[in-house]
Amino acid sequence: TSTTQEVTFIRQKDATSTPRTLTWSPNIRWNGVGDAPTLLQNESSSSVISLVTRDGGANWFGWEDQSFIGNNLKYLFGFGFGSNGRLGQNNTIDYSSPVQIPGTTWSSVSAARDYSLAIKTDGTLWAWGYNFYGQLGQSNGTNYSSPVQIPGNTWSSISANYQHSLATKTDGTLWAWGINQYGELGQGNITNYSSPVQIPGNTW
Repeated sequence: TSTTQEVTFIRQKDATSTPRTLTWSPNIRWNGVGDAPTLLQNESSSSVISLVTRDGGANWFGWEDQSFIGNNLKYLFGFGFGSNGRLGQNNTIDYSSPVQIPGTTWSSVSAARDYSLAIKTDGTLWAWGYNFYGQLGQSNGTNYSSPVQIPGNTWSSISANYQHSLATKTDGTLWAWGINQYGELGQGNITNYSSPVQIPGNTW
């Protein structure tokens, strides 16, 4: 009864590995990077896709509201106090609304008071914000207002603390870096480390 219409697709993946595909009409204009969304094949994934038309279906505008695989965040946003570049916006501006941190393949994130750590789906580890004690895994003590990579591509979990960082790798090893005033890096000393050092053991 109206020339304006919105359609929402909600898809919860079942527990099978049966392939699914979607074919979209060429008259749909997609936002973001401009690519039409595809169905995820992981059994724990889900998707929410919306379309809207204002001319009775002659032209459509589409966007993907939600798409994730398990703990895959995909898009990462920050907001609040921007000092030391802790919001990853290549500046030190405060934001009272969410602003996207560059990248579309984030899988997990851990935020401390002055800095953040995040892992991408390819297993790489990134950090930004305050780095006076080397908590960003960068040996120069420089703050970073955009994500910088910590070496390696097999990171699996992270914990950003007040001034030191902890992370595990897929081989079960545990690593730490940053301030070590009270031995919080598990190295048997009180020396600060600006690059990841392994804590003994491989079954973490």
